[in-house]
Amino acid sequence: AVAEYLVRVSFGTALIVSIVLVYTTIIALVSSR
Repeated sequence: AVAEYLVRVSFGTALIVSIVLVYTTIIALVSSR
């Protein structure tokens, strides 16, 4: 149960981090133009 919880938390964190990176990259590209 603990391992499953850790897997879910790590997956969710990775998903949020990737979304934030894409979002900041898009903002950087738009603002640089």
